[in-house]
Amino acid sequence: MKKLLKIFTVCVLFCITAIIVSDAMTIFSTKQNIYSEVENIPANKVGLLLGTNKYYGNGLINLFYKYRLEATIELYDA
Repeated sequence: MKKLLKIFTVCVLFCITAIIVSDAMTIFSTKQNIYSEVENIPANKVGLLLGTNKYYGNGLINLFYKYRLEATIELYDA
């Protein structure tokens, strides 16, 4: 039983470490491609708007949806 608990603990720690390392690598490798101001975004002919649900399950508007659309309109107008 103790051996099984040790194996389980090692597996859980490995999974947690893998998640943390993956997150850190993603943040580090994409940092130069994140923009806070429309003026800093390089000119492109195309763009990608990732989707999300318009409403939450309780019927309220999803703010991620709202803010993505507002940012897209601002970028398109620029």
